[in-house]
Amino acid sequence: MSLILLLFLISFLIGAKPAKRGEFFPDYASLEKSNSIKGIFVIFVFFRHYAQYVTLDSVWDKGFSLINYMLGQMIVVAFLFYSGYGVMCSIEKKGISYVKSLPLQRALRVWVHYAIAVGLFWLANLLLGRTISARKLIGTLLCWDAIGNSTWYIMAIIISYLLAYLSFRFCINHKKLGAAWLTFLTVCAVFALIPVRPGRYYNTLLCFPLGVWWAIYKDKIDAFLKKGMNYGIALSGCMILTVVTNGLRNHNVWIYELASVSFVCVGVLITMKLSLKNRLIQYAGSHVFSLFILQRLPMLYLSKATELEKSPYLFFAVTFVITFIISFLFDFCIDRLDKLTFGRMRIPAGEKPAE
Repeated sequence: MSLILLLFLISFLIGAKPAKRGEFFPDYASLEKSNSIKGIFVIFVFFRHYAQYVTLDSVWDKGFSLINYMLGQMIVVAFLFYSGYGVMCSIEKKGISYVKSLPLQRALRVWVHYAIAVGLFWLANLLLGRTISARKLIGTLLCWDAIGNSTWYIMAIIISYLLAYLSFRFCINHKKLGAAWLTFLTVCAVFALIPVRPGRYYNTLLCFPLGVWWAIYKDKIDAFLKKGMNYGIALSGCMILTVVTNGLRNHNVWIYELASVSFVCVGVLITMKLSLKNRLIQYAGSHVFSLFILQRLPMLYLSKATELEKSPYLFFAVTFVITFIISFLFDFCIDRLDKLTFGRMRIPAGEKPAE
């Protein structure tokens, strides 16, 4: 699998364009550019989930296994960061009307899409002859349990949207105060989740308020990094901090949070100088939610109903293609459902909520 991963990494660079010396790409945090980064990481998520269904003990798999372990939960930090960044940009542009829309147009919408995906996993389990208890199904719908699907990220992003609503609802004219409240409430959420949930539910949460802060100070950050050697120092410092904290991340949740924050900063700093754009990652980045939440579906079914997982490369190819097919069909149906439900609710002009 190391060779397959390497081929994907090379493919990500197709169409890449470096910035001119001493310059940045001013749109490095735009929707188009952020979709490219999210597309890369949702494919990394696929690799990570895939590795949980097959046995990879060949010498050729060692590199893949090492990278998979080193990345850990940090493969989702870009999703949280750009979600926070996008929310803050929308608040600055649309004001209180956008803030008021967060519970329904963001949090509830994500949950409804997730609940529909849970229904598909429930059906897959039935086809496999598995009986799902009502308690387990309800727990899954509440993001507290799972029936083969991923749940922790859904809980993390819904919590982040609701905390953003609480933070800015009465601080709309004081965005820094709102961001401070969001950071404080996120830290409180981490403390609240520590005794009741595994670390993956909360060890990257601070990347969402980081995105908010970056949106607020973007102009000043850009101006600072353009001076002298500041960019090189910042990138080197974040890289060193990522390596050091990543090695210690399992010792303490706050070290993991620091590792996540420094890692996402490395990614953002690189995209200032390197524009990544090709059809694969652009498409994947535009369909992050469905690709993320549904990729375990073919893995779950085929690993139980067939012996395909005994052929790791074939299992990878088949599940990868099926994932993209069902993701396309899911989004096609969801878009039409949204127009019949959420489309009737008041949405700030020009805003299309995204997971």
